[in-house]
Amino acid sequence: MRTMNPAFRSHMNRTFHGILTSSVITVFGFAPFSTNATTQLAAESCNAQTVMGIQRPFSSSKSDVSATFTYKFEYRAPKRVGAPTIIYLPGGPGSGSIGDFASMREKFPDDYGLVLTDPRGVGCNGGLTINDPDAFYQTNEFAQDVVAIVKNLKLDNYILYGGSYGTVLATTVTYVIENSEMVTKPKA
Repeated sequence: MRTMNPAFRSHMNRTFHGILTSSVITVFGFAPFSTNATTQLAAESCNAQTVMGIQRPFSSSKSDVSATFTYKFEYRAPKRVGAPTIIYLPGGPGSGSIGDFASMREKFPDDYGLVLTDPRGVGCNGGLTINDPDAFYQTNEFAQDVVAIVKNLKLDNYILYGGSYGTVLATTVTYVIENSEMVTKPKA
């Protein structure tokens, strides 16, 4: 179970006009209140050797992009030359995947590379103090975070794989990349 940043929960409640109840949040994979076991598991996952961090602006749409945070993602390089890297984009919005290498191995060939993500406000990217949640929690901002991963890892052979909301995010990432000359387009 993952914990949800209270600001993210509040933003999602406003976005969906209050239809998210704690029972729905639990179904989405969130614990409305953090437990010691959940917090310890998240801390272990977030501090794993495979977890990397990159600096990201709180909002790329604002004129002041000097306010940044460390966006975390988990990366395992391909085991075979020429094998692609899967960038896994979980559903929700609000589900995460950092720390789930074992369950992801069942979905993808073992020699492929793998990037696991927790969106802003979730899991390893939660616990932030957000001054402007409406600017911070936007699909375009989530997409820009994924594009930053592609740039940071210098990926040129990768596949975007989304579940539920992750498919919407993958479509947005692809749109952003297609309008950028600085990033290689995904293979799928």
